[in-house]
Amino acid sequence: LLAEMYHEGQMPEFRLLLVRSMLLLTSIGIPLYLGICWFSNDILSIFGREYVAGKPILVILAAGQLANLISGPCAFALTMSKHERVNFNVSLLSAALSVVMLITLIPRFGAVGAAVSTAVSIAVLNACQAGYCWKEFFRSNGASAKIVSGR
Repeated sequence: LLAEMYHEGQMPEFRLLLVRSMLLLTSIGIPLYLGICWFSNDILSIFGREYVAGKPILVILAAGQLANLISGPCAFALTMSKHERVNFNVSLLSAALSVVMLITLIPRFGAVGAAVSTAVSIAVLNACQAGYCWKEFFRSNGASAKIVSGR
């Protein structure tokens, strides 16, 4: 639907759907994340009591996925709107950051360091995609005030 709206030049509808998707995913993601945090011991004990020790790792990785949800369909919106090169470059940046962080954090913090590295690189990737999406589709034509005000 987003691709169709974009290619037919229906930019107000495209922007509205993009924002609504992000808000919907955020409103679903935050309670899910909080539920994972709150019930992480119960969730992990399904696999055995020894897995409960992985609670910090689960919570950290879930935070990275929450960032992924909050950014909504921004990666898709960039790719289908002829900004795939930007998406590729941001992905390379995120991958490089991940490798550096993994090399730095795993020797010192083990699995928790790997989880932090993964969550941070996911969050950076999605923040960059969302920022570029906002710049490209909203800020560049004054649409941000209209979307925020609901007009």
